Amino acid sequence: MSKYHDDRTAASDPIGVYLSRQLLHEHFPRKSFWDHIQKLLGFAEKFEEMLDEHLSFGDSRAAVVVTPDPLLVAAYTDEFDCTAVLAFPDSIVAEFGPFKTGDRLLTVNTYRPGGPLVADLWNGERSYRRYANFFPVIVDFLSENKTQINRRKSAISEEEWERCLSQAQEYLDKNNGRFRNGSPLRSYRPA
Repeated sequence: MSKYHDDRTAASDPIGVYLSRQLLHEHFPRKSFWDHIQKLLGFAEKFEEMLDEHLSFGDSRAAVVVTPDPLLVAAYTDEFDCTAVLAFPDSIVAEFGPFKTGDRLLTVNTYRPGGPLVADLWNGERSYRRYANFFPVIVDFLSENKTQINRRKSAISEEEWERCLSQAQEYLDKNNGRFRNGSPLRSYRPA
């Protein structure tokens, strides 16, 4: 049973990994997001619990490096059959890089129901058309459960990896070169 997510729905590919609070605080320091968290949930511990659930129960999908400098990563969602492009700080490159275009990462997504589709996304030809937005989190940067992450990456079809990378340019074109902030505190916000 989850505390912060809707148990009436279930991800098709959860991987059950856990949040590394050390990685979260190192790359997305509290001082820079404390005000945002206060508004969102009231205090940082609740946000961290929610993010831990997100990584455990969310839907894992392909994510691909679009450009290494600046680090832009396309996060695929089968729910919309599209990607969102996320930007990451230099501290991520310093710890996890170097990166090259096409490097494979993993996104864990949760979804927001209701309302119209947010402006930076679109419904691709395979979209289920059930949600209004998604919350992509690149798990490689926030969890130390590398065995589970790598196992899931190897199970993703070549078609999904290729679709993720090919849709990245479409995302950037539709959004006039804008992208989402890759921070797990902001990656749900449209470009």
